[in-house]
Amino acid sequence: MAVIVDRSGTLRGLQGGAEVAAVQATALRAGLLAGCMAAVCAALWLGDPRPALDADVELARLLRGMAVIKAAIGGLAIGALWWRFGHPTSRRLASAYLPGAWLVAGASALIWQLSAIPAAAIAFHAGEFTLLIAAWRDGRDARAGRRKPGAAG
Repeated sequence: MAVIVDRSGTLRGLQGGAEVAAVQATALRAGLLAGCMAAVCAALWLGDPRPALDADVELARLLRGMAVIKAAIGGLAIGALWWRFGHPTSRRLASAYLPGAWLVAGASALIWQLSAIPAAAIAFHAGEFTLLIAAWRDGRDARAGRRKPGAAG
């Protein structure tokens, strides 16, 4: 791929959709990873598990097990988004996918830290539902555009 950045900082030499799609995929994947890492780091920095560990070790162990399960769900979602961002994605769809993944990642880390459990649970489920609704809506516009004019549907 031949890409030239001129003095004004604009990209030149992108000819064709494949190069533009590759740049878009790279940007979306970088945003996905950077946002998830920022959310996890913020949650680990803000959370302090010591009070919960001192109060009830058994409950803390149970909650950390739940955090591992939520992190596994989040990892699968992030892996699916990594694959999805390798294909052309609308801005509208990406603007739903990215914050959903960031919420899931950050909330899982907050639960691991045993901090703000109710808020973290709400954030996790909000991110999860955002991802599910975006995935459900994914491709509807493309399918609607392929219909023949006048066809019932």
